[in-house]
Amino acid sequence: FNIHSYLSDEIYNLNTRARLDFINEKIKDTSKEVVIIGTFADRFEDDNKRKSAFNKILDSVSNKPYGSLFKINFVILDMRDKEMLIEFLAKIFV
Repeated sequence: FNIHSYLSDEIYNLNTRARLDFINEKIKDTSKEVVIIGTFADRFEDDNKRKSAFNKILDSVSNKPYGSLFKINFVILDMRDKEMLIEFLAKIFV
């Protein structure tokens, strides 16, 4: 999901939370794992702002039913950075 819009657009935030809730409901009684990928990391000017956005998102979902999805498998990526994307995908599909 677009982390920049999640933090700055209330309607996008509400829609994203509904999707996360749906995903959580579908997988909660299974052994399936989910990776939550926050995109548009490039919209934040530097690593400090990316880390701040990451922490704001974690704080915003901590008390939600789907908050557990974010505890292990939540990353933020600049999807335009092919090297970063390839490295990430290699870790997931080992």
